[in-house]
Amino acid sequence: MRYPSLVLIVVTMILSILVILSPDSKSNDDILFAYGDSNLSYLEQVQANYDDYNNSLWRLGDNLQEGDYYSYKICNDNTLYQKIYPYHCYIISLEFVTILQSYKGDVWVVQGNFTILGTTPDITEQMIFLIDVDTFKVNTDILHKELGDSIQNTIFSLSIYDEKSLSIGTVWDQLDSYYTNKIPLEIKNKQTIQVQTKSLNGTIETSVLSYDIIIPSNIYLHNDFPFPIKAKLYSPNIIYPTPQELYYFELLEFGNYDSNYNSNYHFRDYKFNDSVSVMGDLGAE
Repeated sequence: MRYPSLVLIVVTMILSILVILSPDSKSNDDILFAYGDSNLSYLEQVQANYDDYNNSLWRLGDNLQEGDYYSYKICNDNTLYQKIYPYHCYIISLEFVTILQSYKGDVWVVQGNFTILGTTPDITEQMIFLIDVDTFKVNTDILHKELGDSIQNTIFSLSIYDEKSLSIGTVWDQLDSYYTNKIPLEIKNKQTIQVQTKSLNGTIETSVLSYDIIIPSNIYLHNDFPFPIKAKLYSPNIIYPTPQELYYFELLEFGNYDSNYNSNYHFRDYKFNDSVSVMGDLGAE
C-alpha cells in the first residue's frame, strides 16, 4: 500500500533539517516567521508576545500608592436602602492614606468623603474605611455599612478576580443568566472614551469588559489604572419587561496627596495615551 502524503512529510522534514544544519544556513535566531512582523525572529516574536501579554495583565488595586485619592459618582439601586439614601446617587472620595498591619492582615486606612446627590442642601459626611489590601473588602462603622457595601459591590466588584489579561477575546468568567446557558464576561474590544476632570481633559483608550443580555453591560479598564474608569451594568437574570440596571459609576477625579509637594494635591501620572491633556496641579483642597 502506498502512503504518498506520509512520504512527502518525511522528505520535507529531512530537507528542512539539512538546510538548518548546513554551514551556509542562517542561525535559528535569523529564521523569520512567514507571518507577523517579518523583521523579528521566532524567538523575538515569542518574547514580544510574552511582553504584550504581561503588559495587558490587570488586577484591581495594582499600581495603588499611599496618598492616592479617587473620586467617583455612583448610582446604585442594589445596595443602598431607600429609607436611608432615598436618591441612590452619591459622590465618594477615597484617599488611601497608609497600609496598617493588623491581626487579620494588611489593610488600607482610607479617608472617605461622602456626598448624597439630590438633597437640598447636599448631605456630606466623612468616615474612615479599613479596606483589605488583597480582597478589597470594606470595613467601616455600623452607620456606614450600607455605603461600604455599595462601594465594594461597584468600583471594587472586580476584586473577586485574580490577575487577568486585557487582550481582546479573553474570557474572565461565565455568568449565570436568565437563559439556560451561561454568558461570557470577556474583553470585547478597545474603546476610546472622554475623560474630563480637574486634572485631565481628553480621551483615553480603554479595554471594555462586557457581557450582553439584550443590553450590553460594560466596564471600562485601563491597564495602568488601579480601578475601573467607569461602568454601567444590568442584571443578567432580571430582564423583563426591561433589564434591571444594577449600577452605574464614573471617575470624577484622581491624584496623589504628598505633604512634601508644594501644592499638596498633584497629578498622578498614569500611562494614558497622548490625547489626554494634563491640566496641572490641583492645589490644596
